[in-house]
Amino acid sequence: MKKRILLLLSLVAALCCLLCACGEGNVPIDPPDPGLALNRTSLTLMVGAEEQLVAIYEGKKEISWTCSDETVVSVEPVEGGAYVTGLKVGTATVTASFEEVNVSCTVTVKESPLSIFLPDAPTGSLKNGRLVLVKNGVATVRAFSEIALDGDPVWTVDDESIASVEWQGLIARVTALKRGICTITLSCDGYSASFTLYVGITGEVL
Repeated sequence: MKKRILLLLSLVAALCCLLCACGEGNVPIDPPDPGLALNRTSLTLMVGAEEQLVAIYEGKKEISWTCSDETVVSVEPVEGGAYVTGLKVGTATVTASFEEVNVSCTVTVKESPLSIFLPDAPTGSLKNGRLVLVKNGVATVRAFSEIALDGDPVWTVDDESIASVEWQGLIARVTALKRGICTITLSCDGYSASFTLYVGITGEVL
């Protein structure tokens, strides 16, 4: 009888110890919510393309943004996130921070599927991305896309006093207006390609 009582007391003691251990926090719990997240943890962009990263959080927070390599990706903070733009081929990490919390997105930048060339050039491309014309000179350039395009191509000149451009789809006619240097850009579906036009300037630029 005494042995049974001792056995019962031992079982009760063991059960009490187990309950005490659970009360001390040994039961696994979920990790705390960091309170900040991004809609993407990885992203692939073409050179010249732009996409928005969305910061996910509750309440009002002052989010700071940093980039591990600003020559590869530029970051423009906006309300609720940031726009990232691919500048050159490479990889960079974009990080959003709030107090002690940091969340990141790895951005890989690849070449744009768009390229521009002179139809009559032997190499099939603009030399070093440059085109030289005399004043009132005219050149026809053509673009090629490695992927199917859904939108309408648009050609622009950053200085319309130096050159004008007329286009139909991926073919553009460039007219030099006065001496100077300008950049002509083709944009479509978030992709872009560009070249530099030199008017009346020769020699070392080639």
